[in-house]
Amino acid sequence: MKGSIALTVGCAFVLCVTALSCTTTQKGAVAGGALGAGVGAIIGHQSGHTTEGALIGGGAGALGGALVGDAADKSRQRQGQYPQQPQASTPAPSPGGHWEVRKTTDANGNIVEEQVWVRDK
Repeated sequence: MKGSIALTVGCAFVLCVTALSCTTTQKGAVAGGALGAGVGAIIGHQSGHTTEGALIGGGAGALGGALVGDAADKSRQRQGQYPQQPQASTPAPSPGGHWEVRKTTDANGNIVEEQVWVRDK
């Protein structure tokens, strides 16, 4: 019993640390999975199937949490709540270079476009 409590606390700690840099969908899956596993273990314990209950509850909770998190992400995108990349103002044309649009990936894995001034060789 003590071993399973320590394992549960350890897994919860790892999941919390991992979830700090995740999308809302991923955070929802982690929270739903943890909550579902806990509820499933309690219900499964009543029928003598604690492990099976935890596994089924964890899977169902993760799926439900991911769906809720994805809906929240899409809602925020529609409402424009995610910060936009600042747009660089384009200076008057110069014979010394030109603007290029480059695609990069931000910390969340999203592809963003940014304007970059490139000097001519």
